[in-house]
Amino acid sequence: MLSLLNPDSLIILQALFKNKKNNWNKIQILKKETLILAEKIKRTGLYNYLKQEKIKIIEKEGGIYSNLIIGASCDLIKKEIYLFLDSLNLLKKKIDFLNFQELKELFIAHEAFHFLKKNKSNFYDEIGAHLFSQNILKLDFYPGILDLIYILN
Repeated sequence: MLSLLNPDSLIILQALFKNKKNNWNKIQILKKETLILAEKIKRTGLYNYLKQEKIKIIEKEGGIYSNLIIGASCDLIKKEIYLFLDSLNLLKKKIDFLNFQELKELFIAHEAFHFLKKNKSNFYDEIGAHLFSQNILKLDFYPGILDLIYILN
């Protein structure tokens, strides 16, 4: 039986919700790749990486729509990460295991992964971004769980 506390279980659940089959090997490879990327960024520091790449962090209101809640997004061309404060505040009310600054850092790390990979629309890249955030911030939970919290809101 899968435990929701087990990060691998959450990855499996995320894959099932996305109707992906036979992706366990891809996910295991992805875990190794994201660990390598995270170790590389840990050496220089996440914010040093963003500064070096001239990636701006922009805080905005919003992120809450009738059928969608977005905590952050990025524009790879403009080199901007957008944090949606209304959405992050809503999420913060639902969780007690991160403070607001930690929550923002989690979303920044997630979006930074997309800059490292140079894309953001692939299903596996979303899992990778969650794994990268988990590794870079040394989290003891799989950040994809926050997607479920948003969905259940």
